[in-house]
Amino acid sequence: MMLHTMARCGAGHRSCWLALAFAVSLVWYAPSPAAAAPRIAVSIPPIHSLVASVAAGVSVPALIVRGSASPHGYAMAPSDARAVQQADLVVWVGPDLETFLARALRDPSPGQRVITLMTANEINVLAARTGGVSDGHGHQDHEGADAHLWLDPANARAIVALTVAALSAIDPTNAATYRANGDQTLARLDALDTALVHQFAAVKDRPFIVFHDAYQYLESRYGLTVAGAITVSPDRKPGARRLREIQTRIADSGVACVFAEPQVKPDVIKTVIAGTAARAAVTDLLGADLTPGPNLYFVLMTDLAKALVDCLIEGS
Repeated sequence: MMLHTMARCGAGHRSCWLALAFAVSLVWYAPSPAAAAPRIAVSIPPIHSLVASVAAGVSVPALIVRGSASPHGYAMAPSDARAVQQADLVVWVGPDLETFLARALRDPSPGQRVITLMTANEINVLAARTGGVSDGHGHQDHEGADAHLWLDPANARAIVALTVAALSAIDPTNAATYRANGDQTLARLDALDTALVHQFAAVKDRPFIVFHDAYQYLESRYGLTVAGAITVSPDRKPGARRLREIQTRIADSGVACVFAEPQVKPDVIKTVIAGTAARAAVTDLLGADLTPGPNLYFVLMTDLAKALVDCLIEGS
């Protein structure tokens, strides 16, 4: 087509030749197609929030477990399965939490990177406790690990660093953006950690009961006093004997508060606090009612601290 245009210009048609030169320059200097943004899939809202913060301005990660759904026994929709299969990067806690992802990630797609947080050297993973910390301190079950690792902001920092490294390797063109986003997120995490240290200092010695033993990372980081858990696992309904044990613990330990979770039926909590001076409150460890995105982790941790502190102070 270009040769045909040249033939039509002929000699002496200066304007025609100028137009042709401009057309050639457009072809020569036309930018190459922009590289596609990396596709990212993340299992649960708190982890998704940290990854989204690093990827901001480049890519919006897909969130697999949404709303009030539990990662324990979650059933993926076809769209979830596609998001995982097509992702350049998948970030999850591990098979102890998101059992539904274990099979899908056993054989990753070609070129796919997978960050399994529970096996990452950078993450401080605590051994799971058996018996729902029933002796007031709990004992370690070294055959398993506590999957609620995002409740320690130090682990959140490690998750950010791991994500920056992985995305920079996948998409070096935007590495500077990922590093800048990571630095900003780390600064926010430092500020959050400082605020939580200050908030929890007032209630360190005030014992409380939780629905299931998911608060060990908070205990370890901030010196909190968990006197027991109603059930070892959120999937196990506590029996009458267990509820009586918890009632006795509340009375004997001077427990100020019993904390439920959004999916727990209120009658269970009412039963264990009946006839005691303990108060009841709800804490959300996953951000079920929060808007997914870069801010969710910070809102989740701030709300969690407020719920704990408010109940423990008012119940003292």
